[in-house]
Amino acid sequence: MARVLVVDDEEMERAYLETVLGASGHDVRVAADGKQALRAVSEGGIDVVVTDLFMPNCDGLELIRHLRGADQKVPIIVVSAGIGDVIDPILRAALLLGATALLPKPASPQEIADTVAQAVQPAKTACA
Repeated sequence: MARVLVVDDEEMERAYLETVLGASGHDVRVAADGKQALRAVSEGGIDVVVTDLFMPNCDGLELIRHLRGADQKVPIIVVSAGIGDVIDPILRAALLLGATALLPKPASPQEIADTVAQAVQPAKTACA
């Protein structure tokens, strides 16, 4: 399974995601903000990042920008409240900056597991 880094400033949300992803067989690490996440990714061994957008210090958009600016190819899944309402411009910005997928908060365990599985699945080629 994948090594997943969960980034969220809310302890309850980190614990929820850690539990769900751990139950799916993933090796889960956690970070409380984007600065901690950048350190964890720079140490290597992270297959996918699951991040909130609104956090202190270094928010989700800054995290995406830093990772893509450092040419990190790690898939980034944004988990945020407000998907489908007034936060839409920020979510579009996350995709434009290089986020791989968006999940609503709260997401069901199945949605989380499926989205992470899709993000870490090797790209299939059209020519086989």
